Formats: sequence, structure tokens, C-alpha cells
Amino acid sequence: MAERLGQRLLSERLADRLPQRLASAGFGGRVTIQTFVTLRLVLVTFGILAALAISAGGGASSGLTLLMAAVFWVNCFVAPGFVLGRRAAARRAEISEALPDALDLLAVTVEAGLGLHGAILHGASRLVDDNAS
Repeated sequence: MAERLGQRLLSERLADRLPQRLASAGFGGRVTIQTFVTLRLVLVTFGILAALAISAGGGASSGLTLLMAAVFWVNCFVAPGFVLGRRAAARRAEISEALPDALDLLAVTVEAGLGLHGAILHGASRLVDDNAS
């Protein structure tokens, strides 16, 4: 059901750009575009309801209630994209940091007589072993 709702709210421009942004952040294949859009909708709805609940509990004026709802709406709408961008930047930095070591290991194993395919498999198993411990 959430997937269908997300599909209805998905613009063509967002549908073109979002898969690459999700993959950059490391969510490719795990989070669909429709799920991301639905998450954004749920957060916006929660934000507006939270603003209304806060203003109702404090007896705020209708203008203040409207302002709070707008602020919560904007923050909840922007937050998923912001988190996605930050996660992608952190992942790029992590890859940039690990790349020299991976290339060095690849060069050493190829020079030691392993073929390129075997060197890649060896490097990948070393990376998995290092991340597991």
C-alpha cells in the first residue's frame, strides 16, 4: 500500500534523479523510490500533526498554529533529502579514504602472480574480513 501511495506522489523529475541519489547514499536496491517518497509524506503528516498538537495544548493563536505547521512541514519535507545527501557525502569520503589501500593491495597481489580476477576476489575478501572484525 505504501508503495502505491509513493508511486502516485512521485514526479517524473524526482523519479529520474532519486535512484542515483539512493545508490550514492548506499541504499540502492534496499530502499525503493516509492518508499522514500512515502517516508517523506509520513514525516510531513507527522510534522503537521505535531504542530497542531503543540498549538492546541498551548492555546496558541491560529496564525501561530499556521506558522508552526508550515515550519514543521518544511522541516519534515526537507529532512529526508538532507539526510540522504549527508549519507552520500559520508559514503563518498569513506570510499575516497579506502581507495588507495584497495588499489595498493590490488597491485601487490597482481605483481605476486595472481590474475586480475583473483586479485579482485582476494581484495574483496580482505575488505570483508576487515569490516567483520
